[in-house]
Amino acid sequence: MSTFTIGATTAAFTALEPFSDKGLALEEWTLDIEVDDPTTWGALFSLRSWLVTQRPIPGGQNVYVDIGGGAGQGWLIVDNLDPHFAVLTALTRNLVEAGAQRSKATATFLITG
Repeated sequence: MSTFTIGATTAAFTALEPFSDKGLALEEWTLDIEVDDPTTWGALFSLRSWLVTQRPIPGGQNVYVDIGGGAGQGWLIVDNLDPHFAVLTALTRNLVEAGAQRSKATATFLITG
């Protein structure tokens, strides 16, 4: 089980394959996920941020991350990977299972620390 937490709001999800790790100045993880119920989906959806930009500092190791709106930075734990500070920059629901009310989606997290 994986979780993303900001403040008092925690959303649990199951990380599925495929998983991609890319990014410009910082790592960016895109993974397919499964969310068990509508309440958890709503919690995860409320943790999104938008208009997130990265600005590397020339000649240095620092990167400024500007968050235009949304929930901001949180604590991401994905299965057996090390936990990270991250920003949920995209969340796209691909399927809602009839009866079970589970959702399948694609989530993108910008790893900030």
